[in-house]
Amino acid sequence: MSSHESSGEIAQFRCETAVEPDRVVVAVYSDIDIASVTQFRAALENAVALGKPVVVDLSSCNYLDSTGISTLVGARNASAQIGVIASRQAAKLLEIVGLTTLLNVTLAAS
Repeated sequence: MSSHESSGEIAQFRCETAVEPDRVVVAVYSDIDIASVTQFRAALENAVALGKPVVVDLSSCNYLDSTGISTLVGARNASAQIGVIASRQAAKLLEIVGLTTLLNVTLAAS
């Protein structure tokens, strides 16, 4: 069992998109993995399609697998105007894979 699973329960993916005058914020409130990446990808594609800068708020996301990372890179490739606000865990992972600059990662306030 991986660290993001808990006693066999499958967590529901949850994110919200807020369209603001100068940007679109996609706030993720759960882990991102193979089971949830389709929903995450759809949320990011919809946000990028609006043509505004996109902020991905991962401050409540403690686990992000390779499919989630790939989705973030895909969104960045579709829109140069993307930034990520990350939890300590997500920021560390993005740092390890060398994406903090490309994704304009900032650490969420504690």
